[in-house]
Amino acid sequence: MRNTLLGIVFVYVLIKKGLSKNIHKYSGNLLYLMLCNCLYYCFFYKYRLWDFKSNYMNIKWIRSIHIFIITPILNLMFLSNFPKNLSHRITYTVKWVLFSVFVEVFLKKCGLLFFAHGWHIGWSTYLYFKMYLYTYLFTKRPILIMSLSALNVLFFLRKFHVSLYRFNVKSFLIKPD
Repeated sequence: MRNTLLGIVFVYVLIKKGLSKNIHKYSGNLLYLMLCNCLYYCFFYKYRLWDFKSNYMNIKWIRSIHIFIITPILNLMFLSNFPKNLSHRITYTVKWVLFSVFVEVFLKKCGLLFFAHGWHIGWSTYLYFKMYLYTYLFTKRPILIMSLSALNVLFFLRKFHVSLYRFNVKSFLIKPD
């Protein structure tokens, strides 16, 4: 329920701020981001490092809302106002990372998100930094960013002892047993 409301709020902000005009400009970046989110659910099937919780809504819907609405809109808002000056870029990115971490801490405290298998807020902070940085750089160097993303996937698989036999293409919207 809250995730649906959050999705509606994000769509409203997107329209209200006139950012929908940038969807075409950043469509490649947003598709890259959605693919990365989907791959998380494929590679970490039955071994979630983090996931959403709800007593009121099907987990598949919550994941879909975040993969296809909330996270892309959040990144579209980030990309649409990205500063030109390097020092402003650093400050801007740090603010977005801190905002995202704050929201995640809030969701965790509300019982809407859980961590497992050694995942903690420090890993989330690192992941948000990479998400914003890679999503921005994808415009300039897509092959490099996809290569770095593949290396990051291998790093996380190794760090959290995830076997590839658990990989399941159909799993990104399916709740594990």
